[in-house]
Amino acid sequence: PAQRLLELLPEPAAVLDADGTVLAANAALQAWAGPASPRSLAGLALVDLVQPSDRGAVAASFARVGPVPVAVDFRLVGID
Repeated sequence: PAQRLLELLPEPAAVLDADGTVLAANAALQAWAGPASPRSLAGLALVDLVQPSDRGAVAASFARVGPVPVAVDFRLVGID
């Protein structure tokens, strides 16, 4: 299943809805962000985990989301 694949990824990764809200996150993202559990990221807006100077590019990428994945480079910040 997709959840198992997400858990196996060594890089920080998340499943997002079309608005950029975290639906699921793997342990690597949890470790980087700092919450007690990957599930605790669920419901957060991805832009809340992004460096302020990169938030505009990330937000704009959600306006371009369609049937093809969109790649955006950005830096994360912790939430602790």
